[in-house]
Amino acid sequence: MLRKIIDQYWREILFLVFLVAVNVILRFYKLAQSGLWSTDEFAYYILCQNVIYSFRKAIFFTTGIFFKLCALQQTLQLLTQYPPKFGFYLVNSIALALFNSHSTMLFTSAISSLLTIVTVFLIGKKFFNFRIGVIASVLFSFSLFYLRYSRNGFSMGLAYLFLVLSVYYYLCFLQNYRLKNLALSGFILGISFFFHAQVLLFLLVILFVELLCSLFFYHKDLVTFLKRITVFVSAFFVPLAILEETIT
Repeated sequence: MLRKIIDQYWREILFLVFLVAVNVILRFYKLAQSGLWSTDEFAYYILCQNVIYSFRKAIFFTTGIFFKLCALQQTLQLLTQYPPKFGFYLVNSIALALFNSHSTMLFTSAISSLLTIVTVFLIGKKFFNFRIGVIASVLFSFSLFYLRYSRNGFSMGLAYLFLVLSVYYYLCFLQNYRLKNLALSGFILGISFFFHAQVLLFLLVILFVELLCSLFFYHKDLVTFLKRITVFVSAFFVPLAILEETIT
């Protein structure tokens, strides 16, 4: 079966190997030596270290279930003091707990950017063709803006990964009109908000696209438009509602 898959998708496999190899060099070359170069990155690093210290204190140095739960709640409050960075703080706190080095934050950005580039190629291949997938992934991976942010300790790399996954499910929805895919797109976009607040702009883009579709493809069907917008926006706020319920 593996031989059959290789024979059928050898072009895709060969290109992905080449693409990943080139981007590993671009993103990981002397990455550990580059260090954290901005005050914001150092602030993120210190906060993640505080989260790790608070968690360890709650688990290993606090006695009694009640006091442990109170200490864990304090840890959660550290993570959620700014919701658009909750996921970023959580991922990097776990990474720093496993690999105690400031360069760990750089590696999480670089790894997430690699996953995003591969996902962009797969989206182009699935919904268009092999050539579109190649062009999209190459342009995306060699973008100077994205290349810069995939080699630092900011949250853009992780945010883009979930944003691209949200785009994937939205395109699936446009292909088969299943509300499940629309809900998944909104839910994943809601998760990406935990990494960067600018993903709200994509929420507005989806609303605008749905408005255009309502005007030109749904024959101005207001009920269909409202149903789709309700599903998408509701799914977007589900992660935020879960987080709020957990905190309280």
